[in-house]
Amino acid sequence: MSAILYIARKQVKNTVLQLIRHPARLIAVLASAALVFWMLFAMPAQPGRKMDFTVLQSGFLVWLLALGTITALSSLDSGMSLFRMSDVNLLFVSPVSPKNILAFGLVRQTGKTFAGFAFLLFYSGMLINTFGITAADVVVLLLGTALFLVVVQMLALLLYCIANRGPVQRAAVKAGILAVPLLFALFVLSRAGREPSLTGIIRIGASPILDGFPVVGWTRGGVFALIGGHPAGAALYAALTAAFLALVLFLFLKSDADYYEDVLGHAEKMFELRRNAKGNRRLAAGTFRRRKAGKTGIGAGWGASAFFYKHLREARRNSRFALVGGSTVLLLLVNFGMAFVMTLIGRSNAQPATPDAILLTGCGLSVYLLFFQTAGGDWSRELEKPYLYLVPEAPFPKLFWAGLSTVLKPAVDGVVAFSALCAVLRANPFMALACMLVYAAFGFLFTAGSVLSRRVLGGVPNRGLVMMLSLLLLLLVTAPGAAGTWGLVFLLKTPSAGAAPLLAALPLVCWNLLASLLLFYGCRNLLSSFEN
Repeated sequence: MSAILYIARKQVKNTVLQLIRHPARLIAVLASAALVFWMLFAMPAQPGRKMDFTVLQSGFLVWLLALGTITALSSLDSGMSLFRMSDVNLLFVSPVSPKNILAFGLVRQTGKTFAGFAFLLFYSGMLINTFGITAADVVVLLLGTALFLVVVQMLALLLYCIANRGPVQRAAVKAGILAVPLLFALFVLSRAGREPSLTGIIRIGASPILDGFPVVGWTRGGVFALIGGHPAGAALYAALTAAFLALVLFLFLKSDADYYEDVLGHAEKMFELRRNAKGNRRLAAGTFRRRKAGKTGIGAGWGASAFFYKHLREARRNSRFALVGGSTVLLLLVNFGMAFVMTLIGRSNAQPATPDAILLTGCGLSVYLLFFQTAGGDWSRELEKPYLYLVPEAPFPKLFWAGLSTVLKPAVDGVVAFSALCAVLRANPFMALACMLVYAAFGFLFTAGSVLSRRVLGGVPNRGLVMMLSLLLLLLVTAPGAAGTWGLVFLLKTPSAGAAPLLAALPLVCWNLLASLLLFYGCRNLLSSFEN
């Protein structure tokens, strides 16, 4: 046990030293922590009518269902390894009990989960003012989410071992995972009637009957029992969750899966995935399904522009249409789901949302989600390859062409998604065109922001508090363009008629494009040295 404690102390010490040796990263973390502290404890509460508390209860349940389902499904493809190759090479060859090693992995994974969800504290001010809860209640929501994910990750580890026994077991496990959100949906729809309204669905989603469902319901029930001042109920739900976690651990340790080969050996596979991701390569043949060979060679480009055509060729490995792929489908699902929800809201209100308002709301939601998708584009993987620095071209053209596919991807996604949504809603085509331009401009800005973060912080802000601080700074950059757009909206007599939406969006679009180009040019020396 002393060896495990030694490793834990050294890992914490090395993390702190890494922050101290990178002042820019330390400043970003401290600034993010200060902003979170201000939102939790110093941000003044806004007077006014608060939203129904059942909205928070139902929303939290949907959040847990989505988070748990995605985590469990991803474990079937990649597993849920709690250890790295350094642990396999050093820790597992030491005379330490496997149970102590597993406990160490769980504790460390818990810490990573809490750190990864720390960015949710940025929403504390909105939750406090919207639902009238306290800062302590926000922390309880965050802790409940993190602890729920720890239980799901451990369950995913057991499911991965079961699914690896054969295709029948794999199909059964996948069906069981998908059955969980389906059961919740069927319960809500069965209670909602033939013409469901959003108010009725929210009320049913907050029903205490759902708190009896294992893990998801128990987590929701325990969190809101604690928020409501019922510690006995919270303790009961916590005890049920702890007993379930103990049962999962017992089944895992008693399973016939080889502890080292089937579980810890997966750390080697994850190591290979990370290493090959730097070169944008797959694992060895046989690890994934065989793909048909299509066209080979870059086919176009000269000098720095060859990087862009190389990315297009690589994109066709996963999609026949290159820039149209999984992110396009996700954007379509998000926008049509949002349109469905706003339609339900319209049934409960005297003034339902217009098609143009639905398009505009979908654009805002899509821009927000785009920030979390942009950080790991083709340009970030290209930076790990030495030949990008060796090509005899100026740094700025190389950086621009290496990031062009990441910039164009949101533009193509926006054209497909907002065209489809406009056709279904029969909205103003100029409003759809404005949404396309705004979405593409923000895609360019977020890519430029990721390049700036790489230049200043030495990495992409893809997790934790620094990610949200980066988002806030980028939104401040767009403030002049947004001010120009709002000014035109107030000047136009009918801002949603005819070509007025397109005209009003032009200041924001042009400003974002100009700011993105300036950020790219300011970070042009990123490729002057491989050490950057």
